[in-house]
Amino acid sequence: ELLRQGELSRCLIVLVDGTTQVSVRDRRLDHDIAQTGCATIIGEMGLVTDEMCTATVTAITPVRALVLPTEWFHRLVLQYPVLRTALSCLIARRLGQREVDTLTGKILHGYRIRRCVGRGGMGMVYEAEDLATGRQVALKMMSHRLTHSRDAQKRFEREMQFCQDLAHPNISRVYECFEAFGTNFIVMEYYAGPTLEEIIRRYGSLQEGQIRVILGQLARALSHAHRHGVCHRDLKPANVMFTREGTLKLMDFGLARATGNSESSTEKSVTGTPNYMPPEQFIGKGLDARTDLEHDAGTLVSAE
Repeated sequence: ELLRQGELSRCLIVLVDGTTQVSVRDRRLDHDIAQTGCATIIGEMGLVTDEMCTATVTAITPVRALVLPTEWFHRLVLQYPVLRTALSCLIARRLGQREVDTLTGKILHGYRIRRCVGRGGMGMVYEAEDLATGRQVALKMMSHRLTHSRDAQKRFEREMQFCQDLAHPNISRVYECFEAFGTNFIVMEYYAGPTLEEIIRRYGSLQEGQIRVILGQLARALSHAHRHGVCHRDLKPANVMFTREGTLKLMDFGLARATGNSESSTEKSVTGTPNYMPPEQFIGKGLDARTDLEHDAGTLVSAE
C-alpha cells in the first residue's frame, strides 16, 4: 500500500512506472474508483486540505515512484505558492467525476457524504445525511480550483445569504454553510426530482399545459426575489429543479446580484450562460429584474 485511507498523509508521490488501484471504504463496503499509471500524482488531497488520506492506493504491479515527504512539501509551498494552487486544481478535476469518489462515506461537519449527484462550474453537489437529525441534505462544495479566488468566495457567500433571505416555496432552501476539506460548503434541502434540463432532454417538447404550470411557479419565485431586490442572472433549465411532488425549486443563486448594486472592479467580467443571456448581460451593462424575464423566455425556447 502506498497510502491508506484514514491515516495521516506523510508524503506526495509521483508514480514513474507501474499501476495502482485507488479505492475508498464507505462503512464496510469497498469501492474501486480508479486505476493510475505513470506520471500520476498521489496523496495531494491530504497535503493540500490538511486532512487524513481520503483513499487507499495499492500497487497492483511493481511500481517506481518519486516521494516528497510532507515537511519538504510544506517548505516548497512556502517558497512556491503556485504549487498549492496547481494541486488544488488537480483535486478539482478528480472530485465529482463519478457518483462514488474519494469523499464518499466521509463525515464533514456532522454530515456523512453518500454520493455525488451533480457537478458544475462552481463545484460539486453531494447527497449527504445529517447525522444529528437523520435528514437527507445536499452539500454544495465550492471547487478547489476556486478557493484562491476572492470573487468566487464572494459569489459563494452571496448565494448563501440570498437563499437564506429569500424564504419561498419555489426557491431552494438553505440551512447553513461551513468550511471543511480545504474549501466551503453550503447545506441545502435535498430534492430527489429531475431538473428542467433533464425533463427536456428526456421528453423533448413540452405541452402548453405543462409549460403553464412551470411558468406559474417560476414566476412566483422570480416575483418574490425581485420584490426583495435580488436579480438571479443565471436562469436556465439546469437551475430549475422539481421535487417528487412536482413543486418547482429555483436553484443556484451564485451569480445573483442585489438590484441597484454596482459590481466591484474585480467582478466586471461577463458571467452567465451564453445561450440564456440577454444582450445587455453580454456587453456588461447594468442589470435589473428585466434580465431574468429575458432569461425566462430563453428557457421556454429551449423546450421547443
